[in-house]
Amino acid sequence: MGGGIVIFKTEKILRPWNLDRVLRARKMRASALLARIERAHAAGFDFPMRIFLAAERYAAGMLRERFLICEFIDGKNAGRGAERDRAVVAAVRRAHAFGLCWGGDPDPCGGNILEDACGNLRGVDISPLRATWRERGKDLNFFASAGMLSGPLPFSVRIARLQAAFKKLFRSK
Repeated sequence: MGGGIVIFKTEKILRPWNLDRVLRARKMRASALLARIERAHAAGFDFPMRIFLAAERYAAGMLRERFLICEFIDGKNAGRGAERDRAVVAAVRRAHAFGLCWGGDPDPCGGNILEDACGNLRGVDISPLRATWRERGKDLNFFASAGMLSGPLPFSVRIARLQAAFKKLFRSK
């Protein structure tokens, strides 16, 4: 670890279980996230924060808690601006190539993408979900909604928006 500062992060899963979450639970393993991040770092892509240890607690086959020991990144929010937006979108798309995603919240102003002391962009709070076509669409939809994507919308963004509208239609009040 090199004597750096680490963060202990714990996450309790309190949301009610539905069929979608049950089917996706097996793909949300923290150990798989750790392996994807290590592959990215081995390839020279230092954007995602490192995770040194990942553990999960299951009850009745359902994920109940996740524990992570992560790298501490001393930095500030990446912020906005035309050049910065392009750099953030490019970094997130490269992270997608390594199977990393944010589950629809790769916010450069909200603390999920930071600029470290050296001026490098760093991604934190990465989702344990693999960056499937569906998850990439959610991330890119965030950028499209914030005006950070130029040109025509990718098809995955259109599907993500349609899916969100469909969910809202059938959400119980």
